[in-house]
Amino acid sequence: MHDAEALAAARESLAGRTPVEMQDLVLAAVEQNAAWRGRQCLNLVAAEAPTSPAARALLASDLRRAWCRRGTPHVSDAPSPSHKGDG
Repeated sequence: MHDAEALAAARESLAGRTPVEMQDLVLAAVEQNAAWRGRQCLNLVAAEAPTSPAARALLASDLRRAWCRRGTPHVSDAPSPSHKGDG
């Protein structure tokens, strides 16, 4: 379900803007929403709860792929993303 008023407001705020300006507005709105959801409210829906900054950093890191080839001892022991476990 979409909020007709919100869609109309978005359409109006993007009207007549260049693609770069639209992109900047959308990215700013996404960042504002992420800040609100991550630091200013308590989301009680587990599936919609924000991922912590530490978890996001680890998920986005290239650490395992880049360093395990070189035999770095502590990182080499970490399970790969495709690791399914023993069961």
